[in-house]
Amino acid sequence: MCTAQQQRPIQPNGMFLLRLSRLGLVLMTLCICAQGARDAPNAQPNIVFPKSCIAHQPGSEQIQTLWQSIADHPTAGAYNTLGVLYAAADRIPCAIPAFESALGLDSQNWESHYNLALALLRKHDRTRAATELHLAIQYKPDSAAAHFALATLLKNAGKPAEAVEEFKRTLAIDPHQSDAAIRLAQIAMESGNPSAAIAGLEAALSLKPAPEQEEALQVTLATAYAQSGDRNSGLEILKTLIAAQPNSADAHFSLGEFYLAEPEPGGAVDAAAEYREALRLDSALDKARLSLGRALILLKKYPEAIFTLREYVAHQAKDENGFYALGLAYEGQNALREAAQSLRRAADLNPQNAATRNELGAVLTEQGHTAEAILQLQTATKLDPKRSETHLQLAQLFDKSGQQEAARLEHAKYAALRAREDKIQSAGKLNEEANQFLLAGNPKAAVDSYRKALQLSPADAKLHYNLSLALDKLSDQIAEREELMKAVQLDPNLSVAQNQLGLIALNSGKLGEAELRLKKALAINPEYPEAKSNLGVLYSRQGKTDDAEKLFLQAIQEDPKYAKAYVNLGLIRAQGGALAEAEQLFRTAIQLDPGNADAFTALGMLQAKTGRGQDAVKIFRKAVSLNPTSADAHLNLGIALVDQYDRPGGFQEFSEAARLNPRSSAVHYNLGRFYFETGKYGEARAELEQACQLQANFANALYFLALTEEQNNELERSTALFRKVVALEPENADAQYLLGQNFERLGKDTEAIEHWKAAVGSDPGHSQALYKLARALSKSHDPEARQYQARFDALQREQQVTDRVQQLGNFALEAANAQNWPQAMEQMSEAIQLCGNCLQAAHLHRNLGLFYARTGNIEGAEKELRRVLELNPGDSDAQKALAVLANARTARAK
Repeated sequence: MCTAQQQRPIQPNGMFLLRLSRLGLVLMTLCICAQGARDAPNAQPNIVFPKSCIAHQPGSEQIQTLWQSIADHPTAGAYNTLGVLYAAADRIPCAIPAFESALGLDSQNWESHYNLALALLRKHDRTRAATELHLAIQYKPDSAAAHFALATLLKNAGKPAEAVEEFKRTLAIDPHQSDAAIRLAQIAMESGNPSAAIAGLEAALSLKPAPEQEEALQVTLATAYAQSGDRNSGLEILKTLIAAQPNSADAHFSLGEFYLAEPEPGGAVDAAAEYREALRLDSALDKARLSLGRALILLKKYPEAIFTLREYVAHQAKDENGFYALGLAYEGQNALREAAQSLRRAADLNPQNAATRNELGAVLTEQGHTAEAILQLQTATKLDPKRSETHLQLAQLFDKSGQQEAARLEHAKYAALRAREDKIQSAGKLNEEANQFLLAGNPKAAVDSYRKALQLSPADAKLHYNLSLALDKLSDQIAEREELMKAVQLDPNLSVAQNQLGLIALNSGKLGEAELRLKKALAINPEYPEAKSNLGVLYSRQGKTDDAEKLFLQAIQEDPKYAKAYVNLGLIRAQGGALAEAEQLFRTAIQLDPGNADAFTALGMLQAKTGRGQDAVKIFRKAVSLNPTSADAHLNLGIALVDQYDRPGGFQEFSEAARLNPRSSAVHYNLGRFYFETGKYGEARAELEQACQLQANFANALYFLALTEEQNNELERSTALFRKVVALEPENADAQYLLGQNFERLGKDTEAIEHWKAAVGSDPGHSQALYKLARALSKSHDPEARQYQARFDALQREQQVTDRVQQLGNFALEAANAQNWPQAMEQMSEAIQLCGNCLQAAHLHRNLGLFYARTGNIEGAEKELRRVLELNPGDSDAQKALAVLANARTARAK
């Protein structure tokens, strides 16, 4: 059976995220294309342009020339080009009617739809822009640019699932579109799935992109590794990038950003060195100048920071971030007047930034400008009412200015917010402590810590989710589900909680609810391999093998290191008979995750199925060592040991499994079967009855309980139990035969005959049922008796032939091992003649063909091997042998 995926606790402080350079803006190019035959003159579109668009402006000679051309000869192409020129001049109110005019002349002009969408995006009109992009795609479905623009719009609109599909379509059209690969990685990281991001980025890098694209991909890959907790790999990627491109200013800048995000004190020092190198290589790289200024502030090198940031704001006079950082540098230098000036400029550029207002208020307070400081801080509280320190500063200023009532209100707000912040901070510490307990294998202590954290922060969805994981370890499924329901009520977009609810429903047999939850998880996070794998498990249980296989393959594609998907895909392949491929998938899972007990269990089952019992025992022992509290692991090991005739060892494992999970019907069934086989029918009855109580309609348990009651001379009860078995499994020939035998003993011959006939109907070769039917019917002189007797006699003769064929085949192999080839071939030929078209025919012809090949009779060998392929077209051994013989024939001809 396929296995589903459990989750890990959510970390309290979030994962490390590197600030990406050069990836924040969507760079989309406007299209100027020849219009061909569609550019024939049409009526002037009834689109009104603002007067400023038509008036002559310095430097707009191209635009004026186009207007003159349009007056004489209006075409879609001319209007489209006019719109592009307006957009390039940042005159969007003029570009939009130009593109609309182009579409008025040619509504199927995809370039104009695309360009109009980009212009509308610059006006923040996402709704109309989306409509235009859909039209552009309708008229040119293979436009990677249009799909990319739509994907970016969807991502920015908070629709990650739809964005993912569009980014994937972009890459299907243009696999080298590195920006699409980067955006997909960003969505995966934002949804907490850095492994999928890593897989996608490495796939993009394998396509050998251009150097600039490769650099952006490498930077994002470093970020993904850092977010996954492997910061060293991320750092190594950037160092390797610089080693390959030592003169790349962007590469040094990216490494600087990596260092600046370090929690260690030395991070700012290393970052500053990288920023300086970036500026040495490219003095126009202002983003490095800004970051250098920030690093110098952290290092308290205020004079150098001021010099650097003044340079930056001289180049980037409209960037609030530069003036804000410059204000901090001046403040650190105690140049309060200059600090206030810089911060005022930052506030003018972005009046909605609460941090700027807070900092300006603090500087004005130090300058003694109380009234103005109060105004700035009051604005800050409107923009960010939850920052306690701002309310404290206001309270102190109101105290100073004699406004006692206002001061009292601000003190009260500060106290309430501070208490809330303290609770959240304490809850975070308790959550972290609980996470450590859980990872250390102490779920009980984890539950206690999570509950204490929730007392402080009851509305924290992630805390409820983490508590559910600890409860799961304690097998308290009712409480676990309650916590998960609270989590999704507080945050319906918590995909991990939706996935876990789906898993609980799946394990409870509520497949409809499970499907809804798992699909919800995937709608929230489309790059979620665990949810895809779990949904695949659900589909496999419903018999939707193809759908399940697709989901497992998608999970592997999104995260090639996700071992669980390999296990589940292997189980699907094993069900289809592809045992060698399944074994390779299980071994891949073990290689990826040597601690994955499910992978060892699946491999052990396959080995047991293919007759490698001793290997299976070793693998199941490994599974037990990895998961010693798993009843299923001990049960599997017990079955394997019994199959290898180690009954004491098997009984010990069954007993341990029962201790670990006394409510497992499978464990009680195997114990009952063990006791039955050892003649302990009282103990067998107790275990098998328990199995049947725990799992209604457990046919195998009912069958052995019926056998047990028969041995206990409880014939009536044995008969009633066999009736249940055949009602559940009408094709169970053995159960039908044994039920008939019971009826015979009870003197009910008619019922006995009925069930023996059912046994033969299910298994025409059931010799015991044939024999019983022949005898019972002959007593009543039923003509059918002869028919059944004839079938029984034929079966006996066939069995004798089969035994003789097998004996001759073995003798032939022994002769071949002794190099007695004449005898070997004579005996194998006799076995073939006696066999005819029996089940062993292909095997016998293959051996005779190999005998001929060993003695140099290539023609005879080929004849026998071709006969093998007639009997069994998929016989790979025969195919390989024929290929070798063909090579030998060619060599002999030379």
